[in-house]
Amino acid sequence: MKKTFIFIALAIAVNGCMTEPKVESTKPWEGHYYNVDDLKDKASTIKLDKDESMWLISNHTLNRLLKNTRK
Repeated sequence: MKKTFIFIALAIAVNGCMTEPKVESTKPWEGHYYNVDDLKDKASTIKLDKDESMWLISNHTLNRLLKNTRK
C-alpha cells in the first residue's frame, strides 16, 4: 500500500512538471482597483494599440459572467 501511494505521488509530480505554464502578458494599467482615485491614476496612462478596446465592469458583473459561462 505504501509503495502504491509513493508511485502515485511520483506520477502526479512528474506529470505536473511536464506541463508548461501559459504566460500571458498584461498591460501596466490592467488590474483590480478598490477606489475610483486609483483607477483614475492608472487610466491616465492608458495607451491602446490599434483596434484595441477595453471594458470596465464591476466585480459583481464579472462574477455573473464567469458563472454563466460555466453552465
